[in-house]
Amino acid sequence: MGRNILIVFIACFLFVGGLIAQVSSVSVKLISSVGSTTAQIEANASAFLTELNRAAAAHQKPTFAAPFISENVRQNLSPVLDTYELFALDTEIKANTYKREKDGLIVLQSILLNKRTVDTSFTEELNLIFRPDGTLDDVTFSIGSQQYAKVFSAGNILDATDLRRKQLILDFVERFRTAYEKKDLSYLDLVFSEKALIIVGKVVQPKPSDGIKIADAVKVERQVYSKKEYMENLKAKVFTKKWIKLGFDKVEIIRHPDPSLSMFYGVQLIQKWATPGYSDEGYLFLLIDFTNEDKPIIHVRAWEPMQVKKKDRTTLADFEFY
Repeated sequence: MGRNILIVFIACFLFVGGLIAQVSSVSVKLISSVGSTTAQIEANASAFLTELNRAAAAHQKPTFAAPFISENVRQNLSPVLDTYELFALDTEIKANTYKREKDGLIVLQSILLNKRTVDTSFTEELNLIFRPDGTLDDVTFSIGSQQYAKVFSAGNILDATDLRRKQLILDFVERFRTAYEKKDLSYLDLVFSEKALIIVGKVVQPKPSDGIKIADAVKVERQVYSKKEYMENLKAKVFTKKWIKLGFDKVEIIRHPDPSLSMFYGVQLIQKWATPGYSDEGYLFLLIDFTNEDKPIIHVRAWEPMQVKKKDRTTLADFEFY
């Protein structure tokens, strides 16, 4: 009897061990070939995600010892991995890719991850960005494959320049979002213009008089902060939180209609923000200047609560350029 129990125990142990091994190992296949480096990218993406899974299962930080990963990835992921464990949710991944027009980098889109701390967890989508030789060059938290499909759908691209800039804008927006989750103050300092306007909307509803109130009388008060004030608030109050969860949805990208101002783009989206004990949702507008495509800068960041009607939201048309 004792021998039979021992045999069953050993068999169960091996079965569970096999499951752990299966869960930890990830295989990535690209849906479309990207040329001669397709197999290299697949192998490197698989090795990267497998190491994330191994480390998460052991509650350790990953060690990326192989040469397939750039120092840039190590540096960018380090602050994230100080807070979170990252774990790929699928063991067999069929990945969409696209090649960026400006720099030839290959973006492997929207890998589903579990992003967890001791007391909470989220589902995230991760982009893996590869050099043409197959080296993993960078990672960003993705806005999601559906957002990409919408932005690049027929009729939304004006010309070749617009296509290139919208690819850059989505990459920029994802880096912008990732910077908040990483609490990367230095990156945000670089991308905001020194004279940037930071606008925060607040809904004020008039008090009823004698039991009567005006129907639909939502009033929005907007406070304007300087870049210095905004950055100091991030450092002192926001980035002291244990974690930050930031989501972007319903992204719209609009180029300025004046050909002489075509380097200016307005980005409108819904922002979903959460920190321990607090969450909100609202409309975010970014005015981005692509005069230097290598270093786009933000002139305006405006946040408004969901109660604000579409006709009252901040848009590109609210600003004069001179």
